[in-house]
Amino acid sequence: MALLESHLMRHLMFAFIVFTQLLLVGCAGVGIVSTSDPQAKLNDAVELYRKQNRPLPAERLIFEAIDIYQQQNDSKGLGLAYLLYGDLLLSDSVSTREDFYKKNGFKDKSVTFENRVAKSKDYATEARKYFLKAVEQTKETGKHAELASLYFNIGLTYNMQSDRENACRSYDKSFVALSEDMRSAQSDKQHVPSTDGWSAEIAAEKKRLKCE
Repeated sequence: MALLESHLMRHLMFAFIVFTQLLLVGCAGVGIVSTSDPQAKLNDAVELYRKQNRPLPAERLIFEAIDIYQQQNDSKGLGLAYLLYGDLLLSDSVSTREDFYKKNGFKDKSVTFENRVAKSKDYATEARKYFLKAVEQTKETGKHAELASLYFNIGLTYNMQSDRENACRSYDKSFVALSEDMRSAQSDKQHVPSTDGWSAEIAAEKKRLKCE
């Protein structure tokens, strides 16, 4: 369980920093700055439950972000928020508050301390549903870098469910989309940030999973 949590947290962090450009500049102290920006809420939630061991306010912020993304009909944002909540359920910050959660439960009242691992997989499924919807929307725009982000995050949802085969397929699609983005930029003589880190992370994940 500990290894699973550590692995998921590392790769989710990479996804947010590199692929979705979520800047983890949340609350550095005890206070939480009020904001109506759902992305900022997710940033703060990550800071709270990963670095400050404060899952309770992190839960609240994630659900506030979900409400806003639903109002905005933002499929990608909803995918990120649901994926984050699944990750939170697996986190050490929740594990260390066993007594509290057994007594009081979670924001999602269907989640218990005992079933939180299974529920994290349900949240991964929900996240994937929205990511796949965002993929169809993004295909129409030809934004290959965005597709690379979405496919990688889809791979994370499968990874959370220990579905190696589909995770590998998703990482393959992410790499293809990333390569296409580079080719398009070169043909248009556009300057793009280095994607070496993206490619290396995809390759490392495929190697870890022993993808063919």
